[in-house]
Amino acid sequence: MRILVPACILFMVLAAGLYPEKKSPGFFLNVAACLLIIVALLITLLVGVPIDNQIKTWTAETTPSDWEAVRERWQYFHTARTFVSLASLGSLAIAIIFPKSKN
Repeated sequence: MRILVPACILFMVLAAGLYPEKKSPGFFLNVAACLLIIVALLITLLVGVPIDNQIKTWTAETTPSDWEAVRERWQYFHTARTFVSLASLGSLAIAIIFPKSKN
């Protein structure tokens, strides 16, 4: 994932830069897709990974009493990341399927 996600973002930015009509809705959807996938990456790096690293240190004896709250926080941000990623994919798909404005 350390290589795949940055490569994905790089190619999405390149696709936006090479988009045929810069003032079309498809171009703006492509840019939105780029921004949304960056948001998904930030959610992963700023929230998901720290929680995962915290959980890795737990043992049966050292599990905190509020572990359910930690799990709920992880689940909330995992769900948010999933929907942001799906919105990014949808925006990119629409931009690819409908590359030109109707003007």
